[in-house]
Amino acid sequence: MAWAGATREIVVYKSLSNDVFTNLAFEDWVFKNLNLSHARILFFWRNTSCVVIGRHQNPWKEANLHLLRNRGMTLVRRKSGGGAVYHDLGNTNCTIFSSRQDYNRKRNLQLICDAVNQKWKVNLQRNKKDDIICKDKWKVSGSSAKLLKDLACHHFTLLLNVNLQNLRQLLTSSSEACIRESRATASTPSDVINLCNIEPSMNYNDVCSVIAEKFYDVHQVDLNRWVIDIDPLTLPGVMDIKKELQEWNWIYGKTPKFTVQNTKRFSFGDAHLSMEIQQGIIKNVKLDISWRSDDLPAICKAMEGKRVHTILAH
Repeated sequence: MAWAGATREIVVYKSLSNDVFTNLAFEDWVFKNLNLSHARILFFWRNTSCVVIGRHQNPWKEANLHLLRNRGMTLVRRKSGGGAVYHDLGNTNCTIFSSRQDYNRKRNLQLICDAVNQKWKVNLQRNKKDDIICKDKWKVSGSSAKLLKDLACHHFTLLLNVNLQNLRQLLTSSSEACIRESRATASTPSDVINLCNIEPSMNYNDVCSVIAEKFYDVHQVDLNRWVIDIDPLTLPGVMDIKKELQEWNWIYGKTPKFTVQNTKRFSFGDAHLSMEIQQGIIKNVKLDISWRSDDLPAICKAMEGKRVHTILAH
């Protein structure tokens, strides 16, 4: 593994960036540039407030885009699958990179549970869905993965001191009621809790240190057990990947095809709108109204070809 002057097979990094696009770009950069056939990397990172959706999700169904925009927060589509999550600086993210052959989600999550429980006695457990739960009830971590032929990336969260009001509000779609057909992966809501509510002494840096120690223990590393601070943007190519993740065509245009249907009732009659959305673009608009109008064909034609963001985000 030729990077940072290191040939070590087991190493831990912690991002100096709180920008979600930068941190996700680093994950993609590792896939493109490092040989992980005999390596395992643990990467810690956290972000300012944002909503991160899975690769195959529908942002209009998963998030309150209007509220996100009003609060100046970011929507992000990651490269891995899974459901939508809310991030802020109270959320600790862990990524484990390995070869595909060495990928073991259950082992990774058990390592986290063992490390945290040993230090703080908060009774974390891995359930059958490969979530981490606390005290047999509350979810504190969800997982997703990106798997290639030879490489694997498993990332997951730990809720330490997240703004739960933001989490609930921003992960409640304002448009879901009018989305009738969607091929996108749907998120499954869960009851959650902040670990700091149970053990107030927990904080980001200590959690990272405890997990890093366990990671090195499990891999029998005795020397140079460092947590190395890294600014991903110093690496050649990370900025280009970051720009790709910020593009509208990735965040919204990669949404699987879906159908929107909505009925509005006015004092003078009803209006029913139906349209298909392909790659975030409005197609096949049908508008039925209960009053006479010669403008319907022109209205429908004017809507087609527009980005659906201009309609459903309001």
